[in-house]
Amino acid sequence: MALANYGDLKTAVANWLERSDLAAVIPDFISLARAKAFRGDAASGVPPLRIQPMVTSASVTITAGAGSLPTRWLEFVSLRVTDAQLKFTPAQSFWSYAASYQAPATPQWYTIEGDNLRLQTTGNATVTAVYYAAFANFSADADADWVMTNAPQVWLHGALAEAANYIGDDARQAKEATLFAGAVNALNQNDRRAKNSGAALQSVPTTIV
Repeated sequence: MALANYGDLKTAVANWLERSDLAAVIPDFISLARAKAFRGDAASGVPPLRIQPMVTSASVTITAGAGSLPTRWLEFVSLRVTDAQLKFTPAQSFWSYAASYQAPATPQWYTIEGDNLRLQTTGNATVTAVYYAAFANFSADADADWVMTNAPQVWLHGALAEAANYIGDDARQAKEATLFAGAVNALNQNDRRAKNSGAALQSVPTTIV
């Protein structure tokens, strides 16, 4: 059968397991696999999935120095206020570091506190954020995302690994987890190669001011 959408995926998981009694929990297996792919899972050897189709942009409204992280945010690629790129400072040292400098008209540093983006300012600002976002959750059977369309083996093997863990099949769980990790790794590697496709890497000399 074709693996084109969420409904196909649920049916495929049941078929591959040769089980007709797990329909109620198969959505859980898929959700767990997606969570592991987006955040990574050291125990399973699954790296965080980070590919160009996940990159998006949004404006973040900063009020009194803080604003909410974007929807389905995973990690930033870049942040800027007007044309100034913001630099990251760990939350543990942000306050003492920022306080040692007079707050400029345009903020220079940012940190992340919980679900908030915080800038080196006590005022308001608009931040242009480029970031990796998790694909939207599946809900309707017709739902699909880039992975479902282009690399359905990722969600299939991830869900099968979770299913094998649920039913206590350790041998199959290990096998499916390896296939899942390998499929995520392959997407990440292909994405890195695609970024440089058709262009030779060039070194850029450092300018000392």
